[in-house]
Amino acid sequence: MSEPDTTSTEEWVPLKVAAEATGVSVATLRKWYRAGSVPSRLEDGPYGPQKAVPLAAVLERAARAPAPSRGSQGPQTAVPGPAPIPGSALIPMADLAPLFDRLADAEQRAARYQAEAEFLREQLARRRADQEVEAPAAVPVEAPRRRRWFGR
Repeated sequence: MSEPDTTSTEEWVPLKVAAEATGVSVATLRKWYRAGSVPSRLEDGPYGPQKAVPLAAVLERAARAPAPSRGSQGPQTAVPGPAPIPGSALIPMADLAPLFDRLADAEQRAARYQAEAEFLREQLARRRADQEVEAPAAVPVEAPRRRRWFGR
């Protein structure tokens, strides 16, 4: 890989700064510069050399990146909603509607799990009762003697 042009006027920033500015993880930035999608260079940092990337190139590459998958973090942006009233602790009802839906779902799951737990407890009690009736008295078995391997 050829050395990037260090005489340009682009703003070179550390990976952490570029990740925060674009919403892309540092690991993804490392993949991009290793693949040659984004130029990089070593710069002196407070604890030794650190990789730096041009912010403009990272922004341009991030714009071309596919949307993050369900499990990945992706850029952290707030969901637009009604502006809160300054000095008020009240939350608009529109923002609470999804929370109420999630609460109702959780309550339904809890009720279903409680009913299942009660059913399983009854089955366990029945099986234990059946075992007590059917099982013959246990005959005590003498434990085998322990052999001594020393002093012979």
